[in-house]
Amino acid sequence: MAIAQHDLKGNVLKKLLKQNPSHFREVLKKAKQHRLQIIYTQIDRDAQNVPSFKSHSYRADKNEYFYPASLVKLPVATLALEKLREIQKEVSVIDQYTQINFGASRPAQTAEIQDSSTVKGYPSIALYIKKALIVSDNDAYNRLYEFLGQGYIQRKLGEKGYNNSLIAHRLSRPIFEEEEERHTNPCAFVIDSQIVWQQTPLYNPLPHTITGKKMKVGKAYYKKGDLINTPCNFKGRNYMPLPEMQRMLQAIVFPESLPPSQRFALQESDYQLLLENMGVYPRYSLEPTYQESYHNDNFMKYFLRDTVAPPHLRILNKVGMAFGFLIDNAYVMDIEARTEYMLSVVIYANADETLNDDKYEYETVSKPFMQNLAEVISTYEKQRTRKYKPILQK
Repeated sequence: MAIAQHDLKGNVLKKLLKQNPSHFREVLKKAKQHRLQIIYTQIDRDAQNVPSFKSHSYRADKNEYFYPASLVKLPVATLALEKLREIQKEVSVIDQYTQINFGASRPAQTAEIQDSSTVKGYPSIALYIKKALIVSDNDAYNRLYEFLGQGYIQRKLGEKGYNNSLIAHRLSRPIFEEEEERHTNPCAFVIDSQIVWQQTPLYNPLPHTITGKKMKVGKAYYKKGDLINTPCNFKGRNYMPLPEMQRMLQAIVFPESLPPSQRFALQESDYQLLLENMGVYPRYSLEPTYQESYHNDNFMKYFLRDTVAPPHLRILNKVGMAFGFLIDNAYVMDIEARTEYMLSVVIYANADETLNDDKYEYETVSKPFMQNLAEVISTYEKQRTRKYKPILQK
């Protein structure tokens, strides 16, 4: 891979893409068709190890729609911890590991009071976060969504300046229509079989929608087995533009770098829970446990080519994959080389322009592009001049 032997000036990302035509030319020629967006953020430290950030982007546009898929699990997990801290002000005995039970108040909803994946036999906020971040479990995300409620999520995102983001529905639950997503289950925290806090069913009377964007994707789509020969309309579906997506990553990894109004109201143990489970490979998870033969190291690390990660590489990230969209939002650090950067990418690969037919080019187009890009940037980062090498203790 061609890399300039000096620090590049101007838009470094565009120059690195141009220097490696054999890896990027075919996708870049159809960048609009692929809805390609990239943000590469360099991180430099001062003498006190305080980071500063400089972003380089390619087609990053808050107005170009892409479906974020499982990317929404990171903000929902983070907001669940923030809401838990609010509840603790009233009921101090509750923490991340307290049992939480879900009831059902509407026909489409389901109850849950047990979880066989843990030795304790019951679910908790911490357990749902682990599942949602380590292997991107949809059911775990759905429970966190139900704990928060649609209205709470949108209000909190707006307060922190994520004004173009929308998290409005559960995942992989086609039975739920838009109106049903505004309703969420009753739930309660339980200690020694006694309810210590409970929440009645929530309803969001003021649903938020994204406007001013072209929300239609593809030329056709399947719905309940029938082919519909019109573009798929994503109006009312989840959305998180790439710039806001990376800023949220920064708010979790480097909270002190943002103004207080843009930070989450969390404590150190909350950040530690998020960071650990954003970075851990499934084979290291003790509870729940995952089969290494299926959940290899690059299962949820799309920038990683190898199925077993090199020991010096750390990737704290969240990915998304659905409808032909592949997304990774990551903080990458090399412990040996003492380099670090943030990289956020979305690419759409759906040659037949038909959604829900399970014919997407994730393995032949999207993942190779992402892996090549990460390798090019990592190589450049190793030779980039830094006045101070980062101390990567955290």
